[in-house]
Amino acid sequence: SILKRKKLKISFAESCTGGLLSSAVTSVNGSSKIFSMGLVTYSNQAKTIILKVQKNIIGERVLGLPREPGEQQQRETNWSELPHS
Repeated sequence: SILKRKKLKISFAESCTGGLLSSAVTSVNGSSKIFSMGLVTYSNQAKTIILKVQKNIIGERVLGLPREPGEQQQRETNWSELPHS
């Protein structure tokens, strides 16, 4: 695959797909070489805390695609902010 050749990895942040993208990728032998992680962030709280999605844009996107060209897709996460149960 292109990812493997270029030594790149892929990660997904999913919501309503419930992990289907991650499942599809990991069902292929050798996917650990190109798959880093998959997060299912279904609640709005998870989207704002884990993915750093601004509250005012939740629900404004279709399939997570940016409204404006070049809109930031990758965000840094401070894992210490995660709610503890």
